[in-house]
Amino acid sequence: MKWPTIWIILIAGTLLTGIPVMAQDEAVMAQDEAVMAQDEPEEKAAIEKRGYIYEAKGRRDPFVSLLEAARLAREKRKKGLFPVEDFDLSQMRVIAIISDVKDNYALVGLPDGKYYTIKEGMTIGIHEGTVHSILDDAVLIREFKPDFRGQMRSEDTYLRLRKEEGQ
Repeated sequence: MKWPTIWIILIAGTLLTGIPVMAQDEAVMAQDEAVMAQDEPEEKAAIEKRGYIYEAKGRRDPFVSLLEAARLAREKRKKGLFPVEDFDLSQMRVIAIISDVKDNYALVGLPDGKYYTIKEGMTIGIHEGTVHSILDDAVLIREFKPDFRGQMRSEDTYLRLRKEEGQ
């Protein structure tokens, strides 16, 4: 006698808990239909056809690959720029620093085996950093990079002259 009683309670409980959920679903559907009726017919058809529309509104699109975004940024850059703008700062090394009466210059080696002379104020690196200052043993480069929120932050990088090359 205990088993049939338990089954009846379980079935009755399931039916009772399902009723408010169904009523809520119907109310939500009615609200959606009212909103859709207010929209223009063209927009209604477009929304029904596509399903969901993502609006970035100043945010990074999470559906775009970060690698793809970096590749597009590289392609968007102008060709024919100074070759030191085609490499990351971590791939460069300072070979020599030369001091003149007016300016300081630095000889920078690139991964492709070529060497270029840079001076203060030049644009360098893929993030379009500028040579802020050339010291006795290092080159200070200031870049503006986007952080995880997409806001631009300044980042200082020192390219140091190696001891064995400075002697």
